[in-house]
Amino acid sequence: MDRPRILISNGFNRFFLANLAAGLRQREWDVELVTGAYPLGTTATILRSLPLRRSYRLGRLEDRRVGIEPDRVHADFASELVQRTGQVLRSKGAVRLGAALEVVGFGLAGLRAARTVRRARPLAVYHFRSGFGIQSLEAARRRGIPAICDHSIVHPATLEPLTQNGGRLPVGWVPSRPRGVWRLVLHDIERADWVVVNSDFVRETFEWAGFDTSRVRVVYAGVEAEFVDSIPERDPETDKGPLRLLFAGEIGQRKGADVLFRALSTLKGVDWKLDLIGTITPAIAAGWSKFLRDPRVVRHGAVRIRELAALMSRAEVFVFPSLAEGSARVVAMAMAAGCYVVTTPNSGSVVQEGIHGRLVPPGDHHALAATLMEIADRRGPLLPIGRANADLIRREYLVEHYVDRVISFYNEVLGLTGEPWPLRG
Repeated sequence: MDRPRILISNGFNRFFLANLAAGLRQREWDVELVTGAYPLGTTATILRSLPLRRSYRLGRLEDRRVGIEPDRVHADFASELVQRTGQVLRSKGAVRLGAALEVVGFGLAGLRAARTVRRARPLAVYHFRSGFGIQSLEAARRRGIPAICDHSIVHPATLEPLTQNGGRLPVGWVPSRPRGVWRLVLHDIERADWVVVNSDFVRETFEWAGFDTSRVRVVYAGVEAEFVDSIPERDPETDKGPLRLLFAGEIGQRKGADVLFRALSTLKGVDWKLDLIGTITPAIAAGWSKFLRDPRVVRHGAVRIRELAALMSRAEVFVFPSLAEGSARVVAMAMAAGCYVVTTPNSGSVVQEGIHGRLVPPGDHHALAATLMEIADRRGPLLPIGRANADLIRREYLVEHYVDRVISFYNEVLGLTGEPWPLRG
């Protein structure tokens, strides 16, 4: 029996839908990938000839390559360039112009993807990232192709109130229509035949927003094999000396950076060291400049995958007090590297209280400080729990497991039973 033909639209950057496309190709599925900037042809040759270790940005572009044949990739540099320009302008203070350009960038990507949908041979499924459907979603619907919207963060109506209210919805909160790019995201969510979200927490936010969750499915993503393979052996002496903490991701309000900094500022009698990985938002940089100069705080900036794996393997505790996520991939990566995890339910992770680490209430720096104090006083369980976390990720939450779960969902969408195609191989 022929396997169904799938068109996947990944959007900008390296998103996990690109990993899905590569995983399906490894199983010999008929898949094509629509994506943003992607090294193909001459661009790929030039990148391979450059000293990428000296350029973070060029290296990140090279990192977008996944295991799929170049003639199956539809790359769109122009749309991503427009969106990225808007993003930079917003960060420099030109908020209105920057936001408008970001919307234009997303819209152009939707138009390019729509052309691919219209020209494609018969498709069984169009699977796209929220915000990047728009015209392509409508083109798929006109052709009668099941349209699956993949959404990787809380419902758009809940994002701002959760971020501004310490990870909780305000009393009496009523959903409102989002603006800018989030308006495009909401269009895709509302118009798609199915919506895939990446955690039970995200599905819960859809319920809060009054969304019909009968067409929402939860599919947890997986950690890439290239990351797992690059994790060095953990030093058995990691638990000696200061309590080694690590935070990774955008160092900003939504991910709880200020909650972590406030907790550590009040932590007395604990010898700690904090590694920060990621770009610091201007608001956090300005408001916490003194804390960021503390010699116990080491700022690494944005790093590539091997350096991230090395830093995570040297940390005892991954701390991620996020206020609003989808299912933060860095949590699973830290678990794969053998970290004990302290996070919030709002991170959308698979972390269970007392089993993989600790769950603290979002926005509560007192609770976070108390938890870190308890951990510092009893470091014995950190290493064995970290080992168990690494085993769990390898057993259930790699990209190959994610692809298995998506295939099962495709079977549901297409009304197929009995798994007519092997889930592996």
